[in-house]
Amino acid sequence: MFYPIGNTTIDSDKYREKFAKRYYLPFMKELIDLSGCSLKEAKELIDKVIHEEGIIINQTSKEIQDTCLAELQDN
Repeated sequence: MFYPIGNTTIDSDKYREKFAKRYYLPFMKELIDLSGCSLKEAKELIDKVIHEEGIIINQTSKEIQDTCLAELQDN
């Protein structure tokens, strides 16, 4: 499926493995570089694709990201 972001369109099938890693920073940077979008827009696109396509998030990635986000919110 195709999703518009910034000045481009992303094919979710091409990036399915990367979407399964959720907020994987190298992938988020790639989205930003390709589209000229903001970090917030990249995060929103990732959330949207995961939700709409029912992508199962890699458990290890989820645990690491949840821990990091919790620590960030504590500060």
